[in-house]
Amino acid sequence: MALIKCPECGREVSDRASVCPNCAFPLSSLRQDGTVSIKIANGLAGTVNICELPGMNVLWSGKAGQIAKFEIAHPIEIGIRWGMANKPGATTRVEAGKKYELAWRQGFLTSSVCINEVDVLDSGR
Repeated sequence: MALIKCPECGREVSDRASVCPNCAFPLSSLRQDGTVSIKIANGLAGTVNICELPGMNVLWSGKAGQIAKFEIAHPIEIGIRWGMANKPGATTRVEAGKKYELAWRQGFLTSSVCINEVDVLDSGR
C-alpha cells in the first residue's frame, strides 16, 4: 500500500481507498492502472534499477538497452540507479499507459541522465 494525496483536500490516503475518508472525493475515478514502459539508454554500466520513491522499492531491474515494463495503479515518483550508485541518478513522475526514454547526456566535465516522455519506443536504437 502506498499513500497518495487527495486532490480535493490534500490529505494523505491509501492508494487503495475508493473515496477520501476526509472529504469523500471519489479517488477510484483517478486510478490509471496499467503498464509504464521506459527504454533504458545504452551507456549505463552495471545493473539498472528503477525504484519507487521515497522508499526505493525496486520496480524493475535489468541492463542498458532494454525496455523496462512495470505495472502501477496511480502516478508515482521513480528514481533510476545503476552500477554501484546508492542514490538515484534521475527522478521523475510516471503515469500508467505512458512511455518514457532514459537518455544519457555526456557533457564536457559532467554527464547526466534524464527521463523524457515519448510517443513511441524505438527498440532499434
